[in-house]
Amino acid sequence: MLVTSNSGSTWSMINTGLTNSLKGFYSNGGSAFTFCGTNGLIAKTTNGGVNFVSQNSGTTNSINSLFSFATSRSIAVGDNGTIVQTSDAGANWNPVSSGISTHLNYVIQYDALKGLILGDNGEIFKTVLEVPSLTFTYTRLN
Repeated sequence: MLVTSNSGSTWSMINTGLTNSLKGFYSNGGSAFTFCGTNGLIAKTTNGGVNFVSQNSGTTNSINSLFSFATSRSIAVGDNGTIVQTSDAGANWNPVSSGISTHLNYVIQYDALKGLILGDNGEIFKTVLEVPSLTFTYTRLN
């Protein structure tokens, strides 16, 4: 993986120690990042990539995208309709039934508590982080 500490003037290669292909990442702020990839990979670094800690996503499907809606609440999406979510900063990832088998490729936030999940064949899900329960709900839009 390539990293920069000077707005891209120079780049350095670092060894992540991860054996899976990386597909996406989310910046948790500062030098903290969460990465996703093939074979269910979810891994976190809190020191700019010096060390990575793998998290058990509970799936062997590729994870293509992830997003954190709050400090400890995140969603990850992937192949074969995979959706997993955490409410404890990744200590436990829990599967959510999407009801589809097409690949989900991207999750993006469009409001403080709302996001869209985009997939193959025009699949779109809306997700909402409900308050005060702080649980996610999912609605298929097509």
